[in-house]
Formats: sequence, structure tokens, C-alpha cells
Amino acid sequence: MKAAELYELIGEVDEKAVQDAAKPDRRSRKLYAAVLGIAAAVCIGAAGVWMLHRNAAPVPQDAASSCAETAVESRDIRIYYYRDGEMHSETKFLPCTPEQVFGEWKKQNGIGDEVRLIASRVENNGMERIESGVAEYSAGDTFILHLTVTENLKSYYSLIPEKQLLESLRLTMTGYSYIEYDDFDLTLE
Repeated sequence: MKAAELYELIGEVDEKAVQDAAKPDRRSRKLYAAVLGIAAAVCIGAAGVWMLHRNAAPVPQDAASSCAETAVESRDIRIYYYRDGEMHSETKFLPCTPEQVFGEWKKQNGIGDEVRLIASRVENNGMERIESGVAEYSAGDTFILHLTVTENLKSYYSLIPEKQLLESLRLTMTGYSYIEYDDFDLTLE
């Protein structure tokens, strides 16, 4: 094809057809926007999973099995114990539950499995009011930790002086949560 023939053919092209061809189809714009939205969502989700995985602390095998049913924060917790006439402490990575912390406290103090944690309860002077189906809660400013432990803990007073053993229990159980307790109450049953 010669230049003159090409020029002649260009002149015969309908201007409206050229303008219509230059405009993108509405469906293709919507499809393009949808694909971009999905791609952005996938990228944000992947970034979130990566950040969670990157910031997650390793969970020991025994702690992982106990957390399988419920999401529980795990972190370094100071466990107090009495040995050789002195109070010591050691940091352990544990799930933040009273049962797990009490279990580690028993282990560090040489307390046997016959001693069990029966109950752990936090008392505070906060108020809850429900009116017309709406709950209103005002946080308290006084917190007391109530622990109930099996009475056979007393059998260990001959190995570890009662005062020191109970102080290590108080320090351990009141120290692992984000609550600053005003008092500690221990009941042996």
C-alpha cells in the first residue's frame, strides 16, 4: 500500500466510530474497578496475616495445646518461688490464665498435683446498670483478687515457711495481669 492510498482510506473512516473506539466500555471500567478492589483486598489481607505472624511470639508446645479452644494472650510472666531461705523469681512464657500461672507456680515451688486451684475471682467496686436493654458499666478503682486453693497446700508449710510460700503465691498471681490489685484474699478448702 502506498502513502496516497493509506491517506485516502483514513479519510473514509467515520469520525464517530473513532470517537466511540477511544471511549472505554462502561462494563470494562466496572470490571477493571472490581478486579482492582479484589486485588487490593487480597494484598491488605496478606499484609495483615504477615504482620500478625511476624509479631507473634513463639508459643511453647504445652501452651499451644491449652490455647487451641480459646484465644488467650501468652507472654512472659514472672513466677515467684522460695528456695534456700530466699525469694527468687523466674520469667516463663505462659498463657495468661490463672490455671496456667498457678500450675507454673506449683512447679517452681515443688508443690504436688494434689494441690489445686479451685477458683480465681476479681472483685471490684465497678457498677453495672442495665436499662431498656442497654448496659452501662463504670469501671471500679479498687480490685481484690480472691483465690481458693485446696487445703492440702498446708502440708507444704513444713518444707517452705507459710509466710514465704503464701507471699510467693500472692506476688505471682497478682503480678501476671494488667490489674493493679489493692488486696489479695486466699481461702483454703
